[in-house]
Amino acid sequence: MIEANLNAVCKTPKVHRSELLENTHHPQLERIDYYPCIEDNFGHGSRFIQPLLQCYLSYNIQEDPYIEALREEGKTLELQKVLESGKTYCNEQLRKFVEGSRHIYEELGGAAVDYYIGASIDHFRNSINDASALLDCSQLEKVHLLELLDGMPLRDMSIHEANQSSHKLEKVIEFLVKVDQPEFSGLIFVKRRATVSVLARMLSILPATQNRFQCAAYVGWSTNRHRKESLGDLLHRDMQRDTLDEFKAGRKNLIVTTDVLEEGIDMSSCSLVICFDKPGNVKSFVQRRGRARHQKSTYAMMISTDDMALDLPKWVALEQAMIQAYQDDQRLRREALQLESIDETVSERLFIEKTQQVFDPVF
Repeated sequence: MIEANLNAVCKTPKVHRSELLENTHHPQLERIDYYPCIEDNFGHGSRFIQPLLQCYLSYNIQEDPYIEALREEGKTLELQKVLESGKTYCNEQLRKFVEGSRHIYEELGGAAVDYYIGASIDHFRNSINDASALLDCSQLEKVHLLELLDGMPLRDMSIHEANQSSHKLEKVIEFLVKVDQPEFSGLIFVKRRATVSVLARMLSILPATQNRFQCAAYVGWSTNRHRKESLGDLLHRDMQRDTLDEFKAGRKNLIVTTDVLEEGIDMSSCSLVICFDKPGNVKSFVQRRGRARHQKSTYAMMISTDDMALDLPKWVALEQAMIQAYQDDQRLRREALQLESIDETVSERLFIEKTQQVFDPVF
């Protein structure tokens, strides 16, 4: 397309290409195996997850402020539709909050989900009186939802359940401590926004990592300034305003992020990239790997033992393809050196005389 538009031929430069290949470093590929959450043991180590689940399951939609408003206004047809679908603000917020909390528990464990639930409720409470918070519901609905959450009967934890972390979180901490270096800088890619904030928080407070890393969270934001806030969304745009600058300057050395940092954002290269969740496709796999460009860097991917039989052959084949690509780079470097060493005799030249003609702009 470019050649057709310019009526030209595009060629790869030969000079200095070997230098480019020589200074392009590829990370060491590693795998982090972990055991997934056991369903029969769901809720172990958490004070909040079971009460929250019970709060949602026992929710009486007949007492929902929106239902009562429809009933008072005599909107019988709309009332019937809402009762059948169950889609009121309070009920949907509870459903999504339970689903997000369950995911946090399975990924990070009881201590992490308790932080997530408690911090989310505190944040929601503060937002009710915050005129700048853009929540798509009436003040009465927000107050009703907060009363439900504050009314959860929290059970006591036994001493054996305190500070419980998932095996996945334990394995990523173990790996981080092992690869810690004086000039360490790393990225951890996760799938969900909520996991970003909670994982960054846990790495900042757990004894094994709190004094080793300066952690930060980074997610993408909608260009719509009126984006609605939801229960369980702990991040704000202002919280990450300086995150990338601090990472480049070395004041932050570990960022937990979504796929927003895979490409398109100018940032320093890293010595470590961890895929906390499997990349969605080969493109994502390669883009994340490209962030680990230091001379001695590591690219690690976490794989559940439940997924090994299904996914391991695919990733092993992909790893072999990447190794082959590394070897091809060395071959291309040798070929580039050979081309640069050839003395070429130039018999024809294209010379264009300098023109003095001035063209008037056409609008």
